[in-house]
Order: sequence, then C-alpha cells, then structure tokens
Amino acid sequence: MNLADASVQGGVSLVGATLSGNLSMDGARIGADLTMVDAEYQAVELERAHIAGVFNLRGSKVGGQLDCYASEIGSRFELNGAEFAGPFICSFAQIGELDLAGGTFRDNVDLTGTQIKSELQIASVGKASTQWGGYVEVESAQCNGRRDPRFARCLAPSD
Repeated sequence: MNLADASVQGGVSLVGATLSGNLSMDGARIGADLTMVDAEYQAVELERAHIAGVFNLRGSKVGGQLDCYASEIGSRFELNGAEFAGPFICSFAQIGELDLAGGTFRDNVDLTGTQIKSELQIASVGKASTQWGGYVEVESAQCNGRRDPRFARCLAPSD
C-alpha cells in the first residue's frame, strides 16, 4: 500500500489490517493519530513522516523492517505487545514519548540521534517484559534534552 507523501488533516486508522505487501508512508503528514493496532504488516516505511498525535502499533506484528528514520511523532509512540521480526530503525527521529515496554524485537533497534522529548519506557509493571533479539544502538540519542552515557546502558540487551 503506497501512501507516500500523503497529507491527512485528521487521523489514520488501520486497526486489525493485514497487508501482504509493504506499507509505504514515507514523507506522509498525519494531522492527528496514526492507529495501526492488532494488525499484521510485511514492512512499514515511514521515513521523514510527520504524525501530530499518537503513533500506536500496540499488539501488531511487523514481519520485516519498521523504518521511521528522521520522522516526527508529536505525542507518543506506543508499542506494547508489538512484535518486530526485522530491524526497528528510528534513528534521528523526534518523538514525544517512546514506549518500548512489552515489545518483542527480534532484530536490531536503532535509535541513533533520536530525540525523545519527555519519556522513554523500556519496562513497566503490569506489562509483559520487553524482549531483545539484537543490539540496541542509542549513540547520540537524547532523552529530555540530555545526552547521558547511562542511557545507552539502560537499553543494552542482557547477555
């Protein structure tokens, strides 16, 4: 499905969708929430996209890569219960809040240079544990406007 460079004043909902091909939304501008919960996608391409509200992938499965390189997610990126078989690339993105708690990441997670404006969650009471299959890259990432060397250690998968 090709929605590259689409411009939507309101929100977009793909709740429960099953897509056999890639979902391309590179450069898309969504004026409210992007809701893609409880769905199955081959790959999701969102490079340089702008989502004014919440980007919710809760309970979804992505069989390939999720790429949100240099995207802006104004409010929250919610991944509770989502599964990612391929790489998760959100390098140089700007995200209000990022909730990775309860997600399953079978490949690498790249948050290089990402700016998280308020909160990063990697675990939470009451949610399933987050599962890491590859490395987590957070070089030059910022949370609350600070670069903190402990930030990388708190995301590192256990050996």
